[in-house]
Amino acid sequence: DAEAMKRFMAQKDKSEKFMRDNLEKQDDSWRKIQELERTLQKLGTERFEEVKRRIEENDREEKRKVEYQQFLDVVGQHKKLLE
Repeated sequence: DAEAMKRFMAQKDKSEKFMRDNLEKQDDSWRKIQELERTLQKLGTERFEEVKRRIEENDREEKRKVEYQQFLDVVGQHKKLLE
């Protein structure tokens, strides 16, 4: 009976250690998930800002092209008047 009690206690200790280790691993996994969520959020924000910057840059370039074309048109009209 004493031997059975020792086996029971050893198994119980082993089970308790397993449960503590398992809980620690779960906590570590949740921390990693939270860190990955923060990283994803940051990357999403950075991507949004870059897309916004590119759109603004494209708008400026299109505006520059239109203004340049208008300038060429005015120069062309003046050139015709001078000929």
